[in-house]
Amino acid sequence: MERVSAYELQLQGLPVGNQVFEYLLGDEFWVATEANDIRHGVVNATVQVNNRGNGVVDLDFKLRGTIYIDCDRCLDEMALPVEADYSVTIEEGDTPAANDDEVIRVPATQRSIDLSGLMRDTVLLCIPIKHTHADGECNTTMMDLLSAHTTPEVDDDTSRGEPEVDPRWAALKALKDEK
Repeated sequence: MERVSAYELQLQGLPVGNQVFEYLLGDEFWVATEANDIRHGVVNATVQVNNRGNGVVDLDFKLRGTIYIDCDRCLDEMALPVEADYSVTIEEGDTPAANDDEVIRVPATQRSIDLSGLMRDTVLLCIPIKHTHADGECNTTMMDLLSAHTTPEVDDDTSRGEPEVDPRWAALKALKDEK
């Protein structure tokens, strides 16, 4: 992922106290941050920054908007609302934070931090594992093609009484029973 300078937060010279930064995550953002699952969309990001003044900065992200992704069922574009909140603390330090997603340690000499990766990842985590249109909203042409090339499932147990046992499993069972 390339650095996106428009989303960099200057750490050195950041005044002590609270500040609010607004970012617009549009189509250019998704391309630049290589968010390949997202076709396009607009998400408004509000970042509340609290500089505690002792090398610790708290960031509270609020992301609201709509992204467009592919439906897993019909492959057409579908709208997905995004509503996510995320908090992270940035601390000055030479050793990385141990297994902590809520703390990012940066060297005292680091001048800025790129927020684009944090915002991209937060939006990507809003995408469910299975993302499909609501029932009846999928592309009917694609659904007709899908049903034409799908064979109906046949339950072998009900048609013959008992399922046929693979002879290899029967041989293994016989060996087990001998012992």
